[in-house]
Order: sequence, then structure tokens, then C-alpha cells
Amino acid sequence: MKIVSIITAGTGVLFAWALASASTFTSIPRPPITSIPPRSFSFVPERMSRDGSTLTGFVASEVMRVWTWNTTGFGIPLDDQGVSLFGPPPHAISGNGTRFVGIRVVGGALQGYRWNSGGDLDDLGASIPSAISADGQRVVGSVLNGPNARAAVWTLSDGWTQLATPVIASGSSAHAITADGGGAAGLVTGVSGSAATLARWNGSNYTELASVPFTGTSSHWSMSDSGSIIVGTGMVGSTSTAFRYSDSMGYQILAGLIGSSTSQVNSLSGDGSIAGGFSNIDASGDRRGVLWLGMSTTPIDITTYLFGFGINLEGWRLTSVIGISGDGLTFAGNGIDPRGMSSPWIATIPAPGPAGAMLLGTLIFGRRRRKA
Repeated sequence: MKIVSIITAGTGVLFAWALASASTFTSIPRPPITSIPPRSFSFVPERMSRDGSTLTGFVASEVMRVWTWNTTGFGIPLDDQGVSLFGPPPHAISGNGTRFVGIRVVGGALQGYRWNSGGDLDDLGASIPSAISADGQRVVGSVLNGPNARAAVWTLSDGWTQLATPVIASGSSAHAITADGGGAAGLVTGVSGSAATLARWNGSNYTELASVPFTGTSSHWSMSDSGSIIVGTGMVGSTSTAFRYSDSMGYQILAGLIGSSTSQVNSLSGDGSIAGGFSNIDASGDRRGVLWLGMSTTPIDITTYLFGFGINLEGWRLTSVIGISGDGLTFAGNGIDPRGMSSPWIATIPAPGPAGAMLLGTLIFGRRRRKA
């Protein structure tokens, strides 16, 4: 049995895992397209299902075409199934990968949708769906009502129902949902001067959590199963900034790698202990996939993290983490392979063995990661 130890930068906390089995790393092949130059049709995953089985995304030369991938291979592009999804990649995917939500352009206007693996497409009207529950039955997002959007929850039986916000609010948007669909998180404007307010909904209960300096936001938000941890990406001017809110630590900026002013968080494990995204490493826009572990705000390069579990990525440059499974053992993202080609990837590390995951103590910051 192998023991792996990793120090989380910024906290100096050493976590050790007794590994019961081997790790795996898979480079996802190119989709079966022959009509475009070979270098231009790499699959670009954007979302991963909670169980780690399914990815959704687009093909680099066909941004308006939705593809899905799982261990059996690529699914048929949705437009080839008679489903018109002319729009950006899906915003969220259900726990087992059988449903996802996004927006498409119909007659020049934005329209939300929920797609089901059976081929059905639910029209969600003038809306921007941002997140979907693990069972795929509840969707949160924004209803486009006049000049201002309003946070809302959607079900097949009730359609969109606006989430409670203060009367003085000028707008609101929901960006994340708990696995069971009972909680949501997002932004509210107009209740705290010029600043946006980070808010959480639990059923009919509305709670203001923190004022945030965002002038805009991305759809890349996630919540822990309990709803006590929220991660997302906000725009401060033209700079994207990753953040985490936790009931224990409040609102925190998630830093990028040294020298970076840009960070984005894309995913979160079910217990909230691992967040994943990317950080630019210089002004050229070159980026690296990173993780934020525990309550640390300092990132660790995903390559370093996976190496600690026996995955040798010599020659690879992992540029993003787009998905983390609910159990925190499967990761997916984009990268550049040893040939210099764009290549998505998926990696799985083993679950803790009988010895369990052991917190060994607080160590002096800066000590090297050790392996026994």
C-alpha cells in the first residue's frame, strides 16, 4: 500500500492518503470528424457529470455544435439528432450525465433549454439556465424579464418560479445549485449600493452573504452538497477572479499562480474540499490547471497534484480543470499533449484504503511535499 502526502500551500497542512489501487490518466481522442483539418477538431470539454462518467463540450472548429463523451466514446452531435442547439456549450450537466442545460439562439433571441438523453428537448423560454440538480429535475438560472434578469428555479411541472429577493433589488441571478436541488446561490444587485451581493437561497429562505466587487460573472459556479461552500468566478473590470464563500471563513478571493492576475474556478467536489479551475501564468495568456485544497486560497498545479498520486505527466501541459466528481477522485480538463496538440484529459485517483485519509498535523509552510 502506498502513502501519498501533499502539503496545501498557504496553510502548511499535510494530508496523507493510504492508496488502495492505481491512478489512471486518459487522453480523450478526437471525435469522428473527417471534413475539417486534423489539427482543428479536438474536443473541448466544458462540464463533467457529478459521477465522473460524462463530459459535454464542443469541437474546436464547430463552437455551435454540442458533443458528449463517456467511456464508450462520443455520442452523436445533437444537431445530427434533429436538435438545433445553435449557441454556446451547455452550462451544466446532471449527476449521471443524462441531462444538461444551456442556451441557444432561436430567431435571434436567447432561449434556455434542458436536453434529455432520450432525445427530448424542454424549451425553457426566455431564460439563462445556469445549474441543474444531480437528478436533473430542478434547474436554476435567470428569467429574462424586461431590462433586468431575475433569479428563478425551474421544474417540469411548475416552469420558472422566481426566487425571493428584496423589493429594492434591481436584478438577480442564480448560478449554482446543491446536488439535491434544495439550495441555490447567485448574485443580487441594488441592495448594497453599487456593489453586487452574494446571496443564497434555501427553499423560500433568502440570505445575503457578502458584498462583492463584481461588474459581471461567469456561469462557472458550484456549491457543496450542504450548501455551506460556494465557488464561482466574477469579473472585476476585465479581469476574471475566482472566489470561495464558506460559512466558516466567509468570502475569499482564490489566488492565481505566482505572477498571475487572472483565475477562474470551474468545479467543486461534493464536500467542498477541492475546487478546480485555471490560472494564467503570464501576460501572454498561457494558463495552467489548478486546484485549491481545503480552505487554502493558494492554488496547487494540477500536474503536481496528480504526480503525487503516481501519474507522470512528462511532456504534458494541463491548462485547465473543468470538472471534479462528487467524491473528489475524478478530474477532467484541457491540455497540450507531448506532441504539442490540444488534448482533453480525464484522470482518476484511488479512494483511500483502510487506513483512511489522515490529517497528520500542521507543518511549517514551505516544506516540501513528501512521499513514503
